Amino acid sequence: MDVAITKAMYVYVVLVICLAVSVAGQCPASTLCSQCDPGGRAVCGSICPVNIPLPLDIIYLSVSNGTCDNWVKLALIRSDYFQTYNSLHVLNLTSAHVERLFASPFTGMPNVKDMDLSHNLIKSFSVTAWAGISLLETLDLSYNNILGVLSAPFSKLTSLKHLNLFNNNFSVSLTNTSFGGLTNLETLNLGNNPLSYVDGSVFQPLVSIITIEMKNMSMTSIASKLFSDLNTLRNVDASENKISFVAGDFLTGTSLDLLNLSNNFITSIPTDAFRNSLAPPKVINLSNNKITQISSIDLKGLIVNRLDLSGNPITTVAGDAFDGTSISYIDLSNTGLTSLPNATEAWLKGSTSTIDLTSTNWLCDYTSLWFARLLQTKSNIKSPTCTGKYSGTTLKDSWSQLEADCMTTTTITTTTTTTPDTTTTPTTTTTTPTTTTTTPATPTTTTTSTTTSTSTTTTSASTSTTPTATSTTTSTTPTTTSTTTTTTPLTTTEATTMSTSTSPTTTTVAAPTTFKAMLTTLQTPPLTPTTPQPQSTVQAPPPQNPNLSGNSQPIPAAPSTTSDIVQMMPIVLAVMSTIALCLAVAGLIAGCYLCRKTDKIISHAVKPHSMKLAWQQD
Repeated sequence: MDVAITKAMYVYVVLVICLAVSVAGQCPASTLCSQCDPGGRAVCGSICPVNIPLPLDIIYLSVSNGTCDNWVKLALIRSDYFQTYNSLHVLNLTSAHVERLFASPFTGMPNVKDMDLSHNLIKSFSVTAWAGISLLETLDLSYNNILGVLSAPFSKLTSLKHLNLFNNNFSVSLTNTSFGGLTNLETLNLGNNPLSYVDGSVFQPLVSIITIEMKNMSMTSIASKLFSDLNTLRNVDASENKISFVAGDFLTGTSLDLLNLSNNFITSIPTDAFRNSLAPPKVINLSNNKITQISSIDLKGLIVNRLDLSGNPITTVAGDAFDGTSISYIDLSNTGLTSLPNATEAWLKGSTSTIDLTSTNWLCDYTSLWFARLLQTKSNIKSPTCTGKYSGTTLKDSWSQLEADCMTTTTITTTTTTTPDTTTTPTTTTTTPTTTTTTPATPTTTTTSTTTSTSTTTTSASTSTTPTATSTTTSTTPTTTSTTTTTTPLTTTEATTMSTSTSPTTTTVAAPTTFKAMLTTLQTPPLTPTTPQPQSTVQAPPPQNPNLSGNSQPIPAAPSTTSDIVQMMPIVLAVMSTIALCLAVAGLIAGCYLCRKTDKIISHAVKPHSMKLAWQQD
C-alpha cells in the first residue's frame, strides 16, 4: 500500500513539472525532448522541430538519431525547417540521416555560429547551401561521403574559423580555389581522406590559418611550397601517411610550433626544410620513419624544444652530430642504436638536454665504459638497456660490474740471453723471480678526451756466461729482451697500448795475449753495438665475450723474433770470421808443408843425375 502511494505521488510531481515547463515556454512534453529549457537548450530525439513548436528564443537545438520522418524519406534539409529560430547559436544535426542540403536551408537562423552535420550521408553541396549564415564560425562535416571540394564552395562563410572535413571520400584533387574566401579560417582538418597528392598552392588563400590536419591520408610526398609564406601557421600534422619525399622549401617563410611527420617512410632528416623556414619548428616529430643515421649536418645549428626520432632504425650517429645544437628534449628511444661515439662525450657533459635512450639494445662492454661513468652524474640522460651479458639491466645500473670487468691488469715479461759458444765451459744461469703488480684504477672524468694510463711492471731475468781462457778470449754481455703488457680500465680510448723495450747489445773484445790471438783480432771485423729503437705498437683491444667472467685475462703479446735476430747478427759474424781465418791459416800451413816435401823430392831426384854427369866427365 505504501509503495503504491509513493509511485502515485512521484508520477503526480513529474506531470506537474512537465505541465509547468510546457505552458511557460511552449516546450513539448519530456517524452519528446530529453531536455528543453525555455530560452536555452532543446535536445530532441523523438520529434522534428517542424512538427511541434519550440521556444523561439532557444539558442541550442539538437535533433539526432534520424527520427524525423520527412528527413528520412527525403534525405534533405529544407529552409522552412528552421526559419523561425532567429536566436539559435548552435545547431546539432549529427546522425540525422541528412544526404542533401536543398537550396539554402539555413537562411532562417542568421545568428548561428556552430553547426554540426557530422555522421550523415552528405555527398555534395553547392555554394548556396551556406547562404544566410555569414556569422558561422565552426562547421563540422566529418564522417560523410563528400567526394570533393569544388571551386570556392565555402566562399560565403567569411567568418568561418574551424572547418572539419575528416573521414570523407575525396576522390577529386584539391585546387588553389577549393578554400577560396576563407580568409579567417584558423583550423582545417582533412585527415582520413584518400588524397595521394596536395598541390603546393591549395592552402595559399588561408592567410589566417593556424592548424592544418592531414593525418592518415594517402600522401606520398610533400609538395614544394605547400605551406610557404603562411605566416600564421603554427601546427601541421601529416602523420600516418606514405610520405617518402619532403621538398626542401615546403616550410619557407613559416615559424611552426609543431611539425608531425611521424609514421611515414622518410629516410633522412629534412634538414633543408628546417633551414629554409623563418625558424625551425619548436617540436619536430619524426618518429617511426625509416631514418638510419644522424649525420654531421642533419642537426647542425638546430634550435628546438623537442626532437622525436624514436622508433627509427638509427644505427649510426656522427661524433659531431649534436655540436652547435640547442635541443631541450631528444627522444632516441626504441631505435637501432647500440652505442654512441666517444666524440659525443664533450657535448653530453656540457648539455642539459633530456636524452631518452630507453628501449634500445645497448652494447654494454669496455667501449661503453666511458658512457656508463657519465650516466652516474648526468640525470638528464635516460639510460639505455643492455644486451648480451648484462641483458635486462640498464647501462647505468651495470656500471660497477662493467668497471670491475675492465680493471684486470696482466703483465707478461720474456727475457732471452744469448752468448757465443766459443769453447765448452761450464755455464752458470741466474734468474730473478718475476713479479706482477696489479693496481686498480680509479674512475676519472675528463673534459674532452681521456688519457689511457699504462703502468709498467719490470721483470728481469739475467743469464751470464763466462767462457774459459783460450788462445782467444771473447766476453759478451747478455742480451735482454723485455716485453711488458699492461691492461688498465679504458676511458675514452678503445685500444690498449703495448710498449716493447729492448736493451742494447754490447760486445767487448779482450786484448790479445799471443801472436795467433793478435792475428785473430786483426782479422776479425769490429763488432758494432746495435741499439734497437724502442717501438710503440698500438694493439687492438682483445675480443670481448659477453659471457666472459670478471676475471678474464687479456691475450698476451707474442715475443718479437726480429729483434732477437738483429741482436745475434754481430756474434754470428764474429764466429764466421773466426772460422774463415782458421781455414786460411790451416791452408797456409798445409801449403808450406807441401812446398817443403816437394823440394826434398826434387833434390833427391836431381842428385843421382848430377853424380852421373860428373863421373862421365871424369
